[in-house]
Amino acid sequence: MINIIVSMEDIEAIEIPKPSVEEVEKWKRNDVTTFLNTMKESLDLDDEDIQKITDQKVAGLAFLRLTAEKLMQYGLKGGPATRIAQFVKEIKGEEQGN
Repeated sequence: MINIIVSMEDIEAIEIPKPSVEEVEKWKRNDVTTFLNTMKESLDLDDEDIQKITDQKVAGLAFLRLTAEKLMQYGLKGGPATRIAQFVKEIKGEEQGN
């Protein structure tokens, strides 16, 4: 048996493919749900998290305006809300962080 030790420095950040703002602006509610389902593992989301967004009837423009605070108003916990809000910022090309 061979043991391989890998440090976090050896692992590059995984690049998650992002749609363009123009694409997202055209999304219908079903497109948002489908996208979140494809990103479920990458963003560490549960079906319950996605359902809460679906229940709010979020379409493309509304998706681009999501914030962690708004998502928590929808009933998401802080972790998923923060991850989705950060991903929305990345789609819009905004800086990471606050």
